Amino acid sequence: MHPTTESATVNCIAPGSTASEASWFIGSKGNGIDTSEPKPIKWVWGLPYSEAARAHDCVLQFPDDPMTRLLSEPHSSTWSVAMLLEMLAVSEECGSGRRTAYFTIALPVAGQDARSTAAGDAASTAEQGLLSFDEYDQILVVLFGHGMDFSSREGAVASSKLFLEFVQDTFSIKSTTAVSSGAPIVKDAGTHAKQQDTPKVNDLTMVIRKKRKVQD
Repeated sequence: MHPTTESATVNCIAPGSTASEASWFIGSKGNGIDTSEPKPIKWVWGLPYSEAARAHDCVLQFPDDPMTRLLSEPHSSTWSVAMLLEMLAVSEECGSGRRTAYFTIALPVAGQDARSTAAGDAASTAEQGLLSFDEYDQILVVLFGHGMDFSSREGAVASSKLFLEFVQDTFSIKSTTAVSSGAPIVKDAGTHAKQQDTPKVNDLTMVIRKKRKVQD
């Protein structure tokens, strides 16, 4: 989650499928921006990282997540993002006829002055538009608790709405209404060329390990 333009950007990828092959679940339209909301939503096919980047340096890792399980393997230390996607395509969640989509959302920040930080490192991350580890802790608690349910379309819409309200109220980040608009997803050919090999993305590994240690 980082500063961007007034439009929210949503990246979507289903490992093992191309944008054209995945039209059966993303819709038949291949171009366009969802303008049904006051703040347009731009849908982009693919992860928001350079495919040549080292996966451990940029891919967020969550508890009991397919990407996290693959990246926990010793031989994965040198994997690129492209290699991670290839391995995901044959994993339990995405192989043998199954299809799992992964989403990354970049929301516009509604002014850093609205947010106050107490610690020095929190202030520095705020200046960069990044969240501190404590703020990520709050997000994890909300995502993995509070009755969140993404097993159905209705549950996903309701849970997404609750999460967006939490993000907006807690971090003063603008959000759009959680609706199923059928917005098209299109592969942006110029996206990867503009991205750096080592994007500035917070890694949650330290937070996750800390939580596990406390639970043990």
